[in-house]
Amino acid sequence: MVKLCKHLPVLLLLVIIAVYSACAGRSIGGAPSERSDRNYYRAPAAVEERRREAAGGMRRYSDADRESAAMDDAPATGKKNEAQQRMVIYDGKYRISVESVKNTIKDVEGIVERYKGFLQAVNTSDSYRRANIILRIPVDSFDAATKDVEKLGTVLHKVVSASDVTMQFSDISLRLKTAEKVRERLYQLLKRVDKVKERVKVLREIARLNTTIDSYTVQVNYLRDRATLSTIALDLEAIVRDTARQYISSPFKWIAQLSPGQRSIYEIDAGVSYTNPQGFFLLKDEFFERRGPYLFQNPSRTVSMRIGTVENYPPADRKFWNEAFAIDIENRKYKVAGRHTVEGKNGLNFDAYRIILSDSSSYIAAFGMADKKIIIFETRIDNDDIYKNNKAAIDKFLSTVGYEK
Repeated sequence: MVKLCKHLPVLLLLVIIAVYSACAGRSIGGAPSERSDRNYYRAPAAVEERRREAAGGMRRYSDADRESAAMDDAPATGKKNEAQQRMVIYDGKYRISVESVKNTIKDVEGIVERYKGFLQAVNTSDSYRRANIILRIPVDSFDAATKDVEKLGTVLHKVVSASDVTMQFSDISLRLKTAEKVRERLYQLLKRVDKVKERVKVLREIARLNTTIDSYTVQVNYLRDRATLSTIALDLEAIVRDTARQYISSPFKWIAQLSPGQRSIYEIDAGVSYTNPQGFFLLKDEFFERRGPYLFQNPSRTVSMRIGTVENYPPADRKFWNEAFAIDIENRKYKVAGRHTVEGKNGLNFDAYRIILSDSSSYIAAFGMADKKIIIFETRIDNDDIYKNNKAAIDKFLSTVGYEK
């Protein structure tokens, strides 16, 4: 009797471990058997066969046991309904062809707001020709949301699925509760164990249980999140036009030659004067020897500027050249973001056009008239934010440009 009392803590520990192993279907603290778990969810009949073969050994919880445990833990009211409530994960994947990806993203934001969901991810590429979007929508609104999604454009491909994870959630929840109860009993046992060797054993089992509990908690939270908010993944792609349009070049050489990508104006009249812009490199030798496309460039090479002159031929006034330039912009199908006038030196005024290119960069073309010359200024800017940060510097440089015979 004395010996039995002496080893009672260790025996109690072994009993607790055996109970947990029976309930959780695994050795305490150890990783779950991958084959056992897979067969449990995918082939329950095979698991039942193993249970019958293991009669007389450790008893595992049956589905009825799990439901009973869930009923025991449920509140007094509505126990049956909560136990029978199904947990279903809804997923939708769509590939849709749309007129404008950028505008469609705004429509998607409207869908999310309408059904009180959120955008989990938005990724665009190829200058808004493509986009990948992930929406999270409450499951009760999944059907309505998918109907709205299908109205965004032409649906090229779709996959909609529903996965019942009620059994999986119930099983993991039960394992989690069992592990937490066993851990609590081990903490109580730890208070009564005096021997260092036995305390080490208990602490080792508690540490293993902590890892197991953390893993189960992550799985439970994941399943609960997926069963509460459905997931809709969208692959948007802009419609590719098959019709080709013939570009009609301007009859005026200097307008037809203007190009964002390469230099086309090489002459600079000796009467042109300007002040070098602060914070920009002067690439004088390369520019005047026609080895470089730009006269000024900032250190990050995100803003590049050049200037040149052409003959005012045929002789025309400022209004005529503005109309001719506007026609050429329309023929090229350029998107004009704005037009403004900058006053230079000696009565020289520049009409500046800002054009947004297909890669989201900006191209500014400005021209002013002085005597028999047209002074042409061009700038290439990488993106809209850089333009906003450098607009004042660009206009300031234009304001220093003058012309004298």
